[in-house]
Amino acid sequence: MPPMAATTPTLRSPDRPSHSSSQLHDELLRLTRGLGGLRLAIADGFERFVAKGGVEWLGLPNADAYARERLGRSGRWLGDARTLGRRLARLPHLREAYLSGRLSTSKVELLARHLVRDDASIDEHQAIALATSMTVRQLRAELADRPNEAGDHATRRVRLTRHVDRVDA
Repeated sequence: MPPMAATTPTLRSPDRPSHSSSQLHDELLRLTRGLGGLRLAIADGFERFVAKGGVEWLGLPNADAYARERLGRSGRWLGDARTLGRRLARLPHLREAYLSGRLSTSKVELLARHLVRDDASIDEHQAIALATSMTVRQLRAELADRPNEAGDHATRRVRLTRHVDRVDA
């Protein structure tokens, strides 16, 4: 029996010359640039689907079930995509930077969360310029260190954990 041909496209195939790491990196970036648009299109389409009663029409109990059963995604993924879509509807320049692939999903989610606040310490154009020159970790620290319009610094989230022995419970 002859071997089966591979059906999944790969970055490196026998008919293509070997790529350098830089070329492979550039090709991976090119392939992923369209994912932001796809994510927003799914979120926007789902918003319209919900407005028309589509989830109930299919007999599903909620959006999470629809995401799992029909989209093959988690309910959390769909919820995050919907939230990002709603926020980016108010931030057209950030939306364009995301759709063009200039900014990653992580950076866009962070900026959108910050920019939709009433006391945001930076405008949309400044935020995009800042994000293009920083890593996500640097951007998160920069936004946390900026005072808001009232002059207060953003409060950082802190997690408190308490361990309780069985006797104390």
